[in-house]
Amino acid sequence: MPARRLPNQALRSLLAEAGWTQESLARNVNLLGRETGVRLEYDRTSVSHWLAGVRPRPESVALIEEALSRRLSRPVTAAMLGLAPDPSVPDPAAAARGCGCAAHRLAEVSSAELDPARTRALRHTPFRLADTERVGIPWGARQPCGNGEERVGRSHVLLLDSAVSAFAPFVDCLGGEQGRRALATLLAESVSAWLRAPCAPAVRDGLLINTARLTLLISRMHTDIRAQGLAQRYLRLSLRLAAEANDRATTAIALRLMSTQAHDLGHRRAALRLAEQAVRVGGTAPASVQAFALAQLAVAQAHDGDRARALASLHDAEQLATTAESAPGPFGSYPLSAFAYQQAMALRGLGDQRAAVRALETSLSLRPGRELRSRALTQAQLATALLSLGQIDAACAAWQKFLDDYPLIQSGTADGLLGKLRRDLRPHRLSPAAGLVLRRAGALPYRAG
Repeated sequence: MPARRLPNQALRSLLAEAGWTQESLARNVNLLGRETGVRLEYDRTSVSHWLAGVRPRPESVALIEEALSRRLSRPVTAAMLGLAPDPSVPDPAAAARGCGCAAHRLAEVSSAELDPARTRALRHTPFRLADTERVGIPWGARQPCGNGEERVGRSHVLLLDSAVSAFAPFVDCLGGEQGRRALATLLAESVSAWLRAPCAPAVRDGLLINTARLTLLISRMHTDIRAQGLAQRYLRLSLRLAAEANDRATTAIALRLMSTQAHDLGHRRAALRLAEQAVRVGGTAPASVQAFALAQLAVAQAHDGDRARALASLHDAEQLATTAESAPGPFGSYPLSAFAYQQAMALRGLGDQRAAVRALETSLSLRPGRELRSRALTQAQLATALLSLGQIDAACAAWQKFLDDYPLIQSGTADGLLGKLRRDLRPHRLSPAAGLVLRRAGALPYRAG
């Protein structure tokens, strides 16, 4: 005889404390799902089932946790919700939470990502807004990670340096799905073991810095496929690894990417705090890193309504970006094409669409031909800016160029922009140019969740 379900009083109490109806909870869980590229259709009836004792899917439990945590401004766990996992069933997200030193956590999360049974829950883990409030930097905090059997040396550092150069172009060229599994395999099966092996201090620092950079790259891949919670965890791991080596440049880059992620998800105050921290940490870093951090600070300030500071940050970033000397490797420079794109995002935040169009056109003129994803995203931003100026034919020409590249890349970000294309042009469908774009877009597979 099946066990009788018991009403979930814990969830009911938290709903009352939050001042939410069942419909409110369902709506907020659906919105969080959208952050990770998942289209959910929970409604009041779904929540009533949960209150009656029906257990949601594990990935939905994580979304409920985050929704109520944001509402109540304090951590809410599955246990508090009356939804603690059955101890006899493995928790698919446990490896991503992990504990212990950064090397162990990196091994756990990258290994879990290679397990098909756990991939879905990991990829749908929500972005934790509370984690943007407490970004401590453990400078030089050497963590005892045990004694590995393999001794590593300079050759391992050189190999990782080559791996950074090899994997760095993947996102900008072909999108976040490309190369992701290969990089996760390298981190899980080799790198995490090398970090626990005996080595000289200089070798240890080289391993830490290159591992931090590889972890930044895989975080960008996950951001692009909209696995936001997993991207956030990799970013935090990267920051810990870089700080352990006292590498202020890579630490500043990690903070800057944290700011970018928060901004893109609409968490503007968090994005501003993280951008400010990135600029402070990167104050003694190479000029290219300072420019990279300042450009994001300008975007955050613009969207915070601080016009004067945003323009000052943009000016300083441009001065640094145009005079910085490039160092070897993908982390040694800040391309002017990337700066011009960020400049456009700040100008759009300030409401200067015409200047943003000019900056986006500059970015496109400087983009290497192989950067298909970056070019597609820039064309989409250009189309949006042109449409806001009423230039429908020019916007449609930019969308056509976006559609040229779209089938060649695997990018959740681009998938979302294809949906935006359809929404933005639908009111103009009687325009010949818009109708042509919409028909072409309609023939493409729509991969967005």
